[in-house]
Amino acid sequence: FIELCKVQEKNERFIKLLLGLCVCKEDAIQSNQNDICEVMIENSENRRQLFIPVMRSSASEEQKFGRYKILYAERGQAEWIAPTEYKTSLTSRNQKSIYNYFIAMIDLCSQL
Repeated sequence: FIELCKVQEKNERFIKLLLGLCVCKEDAIQSNQNDICEVMIENSENRRQLFIPVMRSSASEEQKFGRYKILYAERGQAEWIAPTEYKTSLTSRNQKSIYNYFIAMIDLCSQL
């Protein structure tokens, strides 16, 4: 399943499926959570391909970005932007689905 997620476009439905495997009626399913952590987070290659990079801003950057910054890539160019700019910078339908994927990943990580 993770290999499928890596080769397909980023789609929030895949992540929501994983979230459904982690929690049932607000009860954690620990063995599934451990498996997902192992495959998605502990494997550096999977982590690089599945996650949208987020980094804590340095003290000197906090005024520009806020507490965190997100790596925004478009047309071969990449730059760090503030989370508040991230959603507004995504204009096409495909880019908006990437934002929904990003939010689904935050939801998933909050349950692990």
